[in-house]
Amino acid sequence: MCPLLWRGTAFLPRCRFWLLIREFRPDVVASAWSGTASDGHGHHQASGILTPEAVQAAADPKRFPEQIKEGLLPWQVKKLYNRTRGEDYTVRFETGVADPDLGTSYAQFGIEGYSQQKSQNASFFPARPGPNYRPYKLVSSSLPRELSANEHEHDFFDGIDTSLSGLAGRLGEEQSRVPFLLPALKEIDQDFDQAIAGRAPEPLLAAGERLSQIIPQVEQSALSVAAKQDLLLNLKTKSQQLEEATRLALGLDFHVTRDKPSQLLVPGETATLIAKLQNNGKHQVQVKQIVLDLPLGWQQKAVSKFVKVLAPGESTSIQFQVAVPGNAEITRPYWHRNEPDKENIFTIDEPRYQTLPVPPPPVGAHLLYEVSGKAGFIHSAAVAEVDGKTTNLAVVPAFSVLMQHATEVVPLGRKTGIEENVIIHNLLATSAETTVRLQVPVGWQAQPASQKVTFNQAGEERTARFEVEPAASNESRTQIGAELEYKGKKYSEGFSIVGRRDIDTFYYYQPAVQKISVVKTALPENLKIGYLEGAGDDILPSLQQLGLDARLITSDELAHGDLSHYGTIVLGIRAYDTREDVRTYNQRLLDFVSRGGTLLVQNNFDVDAFNAGKYTPYPAQLSRQRVSVEEAPVEILAPQSAIFNFPNKITPHDFDGWIQERGVNFMGQWDDKFQPLLASGDPGEIALKGGLLQAKLGKGTYIYTGYAFFRQLPAGVPDAIRLYVNLLSAGHER
Repeated sequence: MCPLLWRGTAFLPRCRFWLLIREFRPDVVASAWSGTASDGHGHHQASGILTPEAVQAAADPKRFPEQIKEGLLPWQVKKLYNRTRGEDYTVRFETGVADPDLGTSYAQFGIEGYSQQKSQNASFFPARPGPNYRPYKLVSSSLPRELSANEHEHDFFDGIDTSLSGLAGRLGEEQSRVPFLLPALKEIDQDFDQAIAGRAPEPLLAAGERLSQIIPQVEQSALSVAAKQDLLLNLKTKSQQLEEATRLALGLDFHVTRDKPSQLLVPGETATLIAKLQNNGKHQVQVKQIVLDLPLGWQQKAVSKFVKVLAPGESTSIQFQVAVPGNAEITRPYWHRNEPDKENIFTIDEPRYQTLPVPPPPVGAHLLYEVSGKAGFIHSAAVAEVDGKTTNLAVVPAFSVLMQHATEVVPLGRKTGIEENVIIHNLLATSAETTVRLQVPVGWQAQPASQKVTFNQAGEERTARFEVEPAASNESRTQIGAELEYKGKKYSEGFSIVGRRDIDTFYYYQPAVQKISVVKTALPENLKIGYLEGAGDDILPSLQQLGLDARLITSDELAHGDLSHYGTIVLGIRAYDTREDVRTYNQRLLDFVSRGGTLLVQNNFDVDAFNAGKYTPYPAQLSRQRVSVEEAPVEILAPQSAIFNFPNKITPHDFDGWIQERGVNFMGQWDDKFQPLLASGDPGEIALKGGLLQAKLGKGTYIYTGYAFFRQLPAGVPDAIRLYVNLLSAGHER
């Protein structure tokens, strides 16, 4: 069990930070965060707090002895740096100079990467011209030499011998136990020098052979466990780098590709893979062996032969038939959360992968070759070409089964049935007849009880439609599940493919479950609601499920339509951040309010842009203030306001049961014409009043809220739903 650090709403296991250091055994750790309020986001601050603690603890054999028992020995980081500002730095890097290989500066390259953070609504902006320094301060060092007060370094690795032969020196007195090591490493260093000087691959091949001889000798040596572990990690890393450097120097391309444009493998089926070697270099290459690297229980059969000698410009290929066993491991994340709305950290299902972003691809291959009498290897993951993108092969279940909606809000007392759609994706290469059923709460009825769904080919998607009659007598939380049966095997989860052309592809699995929230709420009569969607916005379906007359406002309607037939217009979260039309036609929205309408504006992330746009009817300054703890007390500042009385009575208890957080991007300053309605703050911090503001404009009502309704409504939190209904009803009291 990991000790836990309380930080806002997040429990962050220290042991995982320490595990990473013990696993990767870095010489230098550089933190971008200081662990103070200047870091901004709470996660950034937590990282800044944990990093120096992890560096210290990773070296302590008394900390996390269970990791040591598993073979992760203590590790002493040699130098720890923190990002800093101004002239108080130890080392700084000029990132504004154009790099000839990138064709741009590192600063601009980083900004281009940041602009792709679509979930954060990041936008592209050019790097400022001129020098762009990144300064770092040395926080701690285990090196014998100490820097003087104003001394600057040239590099993170100043004072650390990073040469290959320097690995022998790290052993200290234990170097005598491996007398072969230093001479061999010096020979490999000479091979590197010769390869660079002559721009020739043969010395790299020689270095690779020497390294392959050293590694087993080290494994069998009398070195201590700690010294051996560190040395082998470095030698094996260098071996992998040498393999790739040699391949590039020789001009060899080795690829393993499926014969059809699908990366998805189904247990129990077979697939055809083609391994191809192209010699683009200047040397004759002898191909000794091409073998697929498969998980235990998989079978491969070569159905063709490869050419054994390739002259420059020639290529060869070999075809394999691969049998995927019925119990093949599914390619999926090694972590999960049973309750994503409530759980702040993931459960690790496969500890062997926990220092990797995702599990490694299931299928690969390796090639053994010779050039000028020297042997070399090339390893490659097996891929498929899908829509012009190279994608690693993955094992998926025969059927993906998902409910169309993850959550359904059901008004208490609803008399009509609920339409429930089950989305089924067939991955089998053959036709299939399946049976689909719903699992409903006791007393609820599903029509039909089950239905047959037939597929004719792989890739087909079908929707099984049911009608469910609810039978709830009080406010409650429950769920509906779906199950597909095929040849006696049951499937009750599905996956979404996550990827883009510029990043890897992976698979997000979810159970075929829809959470049901039965909510007791009064609704306004004859209120038409228009909704302008923002980013990642799922509030509108919840409003429609409640039975409210709510619909989407199109861009054309916003620009030119008659908005007067709406009583209330809602701006989805980050609408000003992400929609140019909302920014352009903001005055039309304010005019709508002046004529008697209600405008409900939800939080935006780009504080500077929002404040510069002056979108509010009276002066107000958006901030990055937030309340992270979802249980933080909330004070109702104006209990007599209609917002807390119509059509539902709201009390402090209506803030119980919220999830993830109270709110984000509260207003930091506002004109006296705004009335603050609520106050809340994280433990130990002042209560913030800028999370819910109301103002009268002409005949209408303007409301700004930073409270996290965008999380509460899709999750079906009843109390938050009642308050949101009241916000929609503001200005329309009867």
